[in-house]
Amino acid sequence: MELLLDELTKIGLSLLLGSLLGLEREYQNKPAGFRTIALICVGATLFTILSYRLGNSVSVDRVAANIITGIGFIGAGVIFKNNNTVYGLTTASTIWLAAGLGMTIGVGAYILSVAILIIALMVLSFFETLQNKIDSFHERRVYILTYEKSDFDKICEHEMKKHQIKYKKIKEARTQKEITCEYVVFGKDKNLNQFNDYLMTSEDIRSFTY
Repeated sequence: MELLLDELTKIGLSLLLGSLLGLEREYQNKPAGFRTIALICVGATLFTILSYRLGNSVSVDRVAANIITGIGFIGAGVIFKNNNTVYGLTTASTIWLAAGLGMTIGVGAYILSVAILIIALMVLSFFETLQNKIDSFHERRVYILTYEKSDFDKICEHEMKKHQIKYKKIKEARTQKEITCEYVVFGKDKNLNQFNDYLMTSEDIRSFTY
């Protein structure tokens, strides 16, 4: 009876801490939100408990070790690539951490699990502000420009230099009617927005995306 009560306490704490971690992802409107993170955390705790029940003194960690492998498949499902930008890495990392949080509770390290949750929430919430400030000084964008004049890429490159934007042309495609160039650029957010204003007012460019 005492063992069952201890296991139910672990499941309850796992549900609570997993829900708190999931709420942050839900608030940010991420693919893996409140319910997903909570279930991952509870599941990791359950499998860690089962590893003790099913294993012996030699192989007690066998089931728990496979949680790491299994959670990788779920994490991979929230990562996707658009052009040269990868999205979902933070959410995938949160899923991975939620499993670790559940395993920590499963072995009875309650204080450590609470400390991990606090650190995770600090990174996800407060560090975002710091990251945004860093990005304002050094942001990376991928521009796709479509135009007709054959030398317009040189004009754009001159404009980027004028706004202190570092660039690298990574792709160029030509048809009979138009040319499409793809650039990876780095610069201050303010300078990149000024470059956007130039592209918006230029009569030579047909379209651009970033």
